[in-house]
Parts: sequence; C-alpha cells; structure tokens
Amino acid sequence: EILTPVGGKCVKGFHTLAEAWAQSFKASTRYVITLNGDVKADANKGFNIDNLSDTNYGFCNYGGFHVDLGRTVRFDLNGHTLDCSANKNTIIFAMNDRANIVVTNGTIIGGSVAFDEINRDLNSVTLRSVTIRNTANAAINLNTGSTKSQWLVMDKCKVENCGRIQVFSNTANIKVTNSTFTNNRSGLTGGAFYLPSINYPTFENCPFKGNKAMQGCGGAIDAKSVICKNCTFENNTSENSNQYGTKGAGGAIAANALKLYDCTFTGNSTNDQAGAVWCCCGKNYTQIIERCTFDNNSSKNVGGAVRIDLIDGNSHSIKNCTFTNNTSGRGAAVLVENFCGH
Repeated sequence: EILTPVGGKCVKGFHTLAEAWAQSFKASTRYVITLNGDVKADANKGFNIDNLSDTNYGFCNYGGFHVDLGRTVRFDLNGHTLDCSANKNTIIFAMNDRANIVVTNGTIIGGSVAFDEINRDLNSVTLRSVTIRNTANAAINLNTGSTKSQWLVMDKCKVENCGRIQVFSNTANIKVTNSTFTNNRSGLTGGAFYLPSINYPTFENCPFKGNKAMQGCGGAIDAKSVICKNCTFENNTSENSNQYGTKGAGGAIAANALKLYDCTFTGNSTNDQAGAVWCCCGKNYTQIIERCTFDNNSSKNVGGAVRIDLIDGNSHSIKNCTFTNNTSGRGAAVLVENFCGH
C-alpha cells in the first residue's frame, strides 16, 4: 500500500514485494508496505527478483531496500517473515540522510545487516514487535560520524544469533524496552551492543542471555555510558583480549558511566576481571548500582561480580544489592582499586 502517492490514491495487491517497493519508491517519499505472506530472498538477486534498476527503484547491491534521502517508510511485516538466509551479502535496509524507517510485527532472518547506514545524518530506526535472527554481521549498524544524529527505538523486539548492534554517534538517542537479546556475538567488544560514544542509552525490562564478546569487554553491552532498569543478564561472557590491558572484562556490562536499577546478574563470566559489571577507566563519571542481585558470576582474576576502577573525580555507589555465590581469584563479590593509574 502506498500511503500518500502522487495522485492521492492507495494502491494494493502488488504481485511481488519488489514491485511494491519499486512503485512506492517512484510514487512518494512517504509510504507503507504491508506483507500478506512470507517473502524469501533469492540467493543472487536478494529481494530484487525482478532485476529492477538499483538507482531508479530504490534497491541496494545484493537486492536490499534503499531508504533514500528524506523518505519515511513504514514496513508492516503483518506477522510474516522477510527471509534472507539464502544471501549473506544483502543489507536488508540501507539508509541515507534524513531517512526514517518503522518496521513492525514480524521476523527478519539472515542477510549481512538488517539495518545499515554509514556517515549519514538524522536517521531514525523504530522497531516494534520485530524479531531479527541470524544476520551474518551486525544486526543494526548506525556507523555515522561522531557528530551526526540518529534515533534507535526498540520495543517488544527479539535479536537472536546476530552480530552486535553498534551505534557510533555521540548525539544518538537510544531507547530499548521489553526486548530480548540472546546468543549474539562480537568478534571484538560488546556482544549484543557496542555504544562507544552515546550519552546514556536506556534499556528497560530487557533480558540479555548468552551473548559473547570474543575479543574484549562487555559480554552483553560495551558502552561509554548506560542506564539499565529491571533488566536481567544471564550467562553472558567476555574473553580473550588484551584491550585496556585485560583478557576480557565485564562479563555482562563494561561502561565508564552507568546507572543500574533493579537488575539481576546470574552466571555471567570473564576470563580476567569483573564477572558481571566493569566500571571502567575514565574521569568524572557516575557509577550507580542500586537494588540489584548478583548470583553465581565469576572471573578468573579479580572482581567476581563487580570491579570498580577507583579514579579521582568519579562517583561510585552500590546500595541495597545482594551478592551470592560469586567467585574470583580476588574480590569474590566486589573489587575496588586504582587500576588505571589515575
């Protein structure tokens, strides 16, 4: 369905998704596409099974969808699946400047990246009741310049067996609610999320389970700063890195600044330090952990549950928390020390 096409008509009943996308792209900068069945990508053509022009009809290399300059697209999966498991090169949705995309109510499988943009500005991605599964690379990659703005909103979503979600802008706005992240991985840091520059992305009512940072910190989340409310972290791991002088730190979370409220950390681990949470190096940061439960987390070296790097100018607070059965070579529950030399 084209929401506001030239001529003001709604058009329904396209024969293929490629036809619907191409005609919508040509007719309007604002449109809604609603699936009436599952769609599988071709191993060579991706979703562009009609071999339409990439430039003229809004397709990307390998048959993904290009959300071009200033466009607003709502993609209602309508309970169905976009299956790109046959083509690991397809970027399913690629975004340009001032592009806005809303995807709802269904499943995206495979491809290279589900949502991608590089060095663009003022883009927004909103996902509601969407499952992303088995991407070859990042589930979401907002890889813009550090001063560019993006918005990422996720509610009632699932991300499973994917590469990490990564956002690089220091002016991005991220809010994730009621969403689960399971068995995602990074070859570097941040098994589910890597957010190196953002000021306080927010996670609320989100379970993280079985995520892994294979060469660094933050088995679930590696961030400059983060707020987590009523989230659970279970069996996340970080390992095998010399980054920051460690061999894996923060089995669940690694962050310079953090505010954790009413969260549960169970069975997270690292082969060096901070089995669950690492409050990392850096000056003038606030680190708050309140009403959280830490059980059965482990690190081989120091800080079985939590490690705090004691640095002048930082504010540290742990209140009304419970620690049970955490293990480490030193500081089974919490280790606080001057690690970074400040």
